[in-house]
Amino acid sequence: MIGMLAAVVLAGCERGHSSSIERVSDSIPREPAVGAAAGVVDSAFPIEEEIRRFRLASPDSISRFEGGASSQQALVKAYVSAIESSDSLALHRFLVNRAEFAWLVYPESELTGPPYRQKPGLAWFMMQNATDQGITRVLTRHGGRLLGYLGFECEAEPLRQGPNRIWRRCSVRFLENGAEVERKLFGGIVERRGTYKFLTYATDY
Repeated sequence: MIGMLAAVVLAGCERGHSSSIERVSDSIPREPAVGAAAGVVDSAFPIEEEIRRFRLASPDSISRFEGGASSQQALVKAYVSAIESSDSLALHRFLVNRAEFAWLVYPESELTGPPYRQKPGLAWFMMQNATDQGITRVLTRHGGRLLGYLGFECEAEPLRQGPNRIWRRCSVRFLENGAEVERKLFGGIVERRGTYKFLTYATDY
């Protein structure tokens, strides 16, 4: 199950970061860190040291995404197929993993500097929480049966972060009890050098 992906467990998330969870489903959370308004950095170490420490769990440098798909359309269709067959291994392959976040996603994000600075471990922890809750609810509601997939939409213009492009506010159209509905069944889609993956599996369920 996707819950096995939560490799980072942080005790006592700061109260000031709680509003970041509202944004984590569509992109890397971007709420100002505690003390940012006063010019105080919420970290005991320089950001380079925070990244180095976070990367220790996956020391081998990587330069590209593994798995994923060659287009948004292919990624979403593969996701729908995995939901319909309750294939948790396939769902794992479509999602940005910890090493990819550490080496390719976080360093390009706005979380590395003010006013949105946030430690990589905390950002990853919140993303995993959003994914665990979201995919569990989607599989409970739709897993193991045909979804009646009709299509999907994301915002037209991606958020650009270095070589990464992130599409947010995505929704899926499908049939439910004979009626067409539109629901958020996953978080943002990130593309890097031709490979597309999901940032999280956060939903509006």
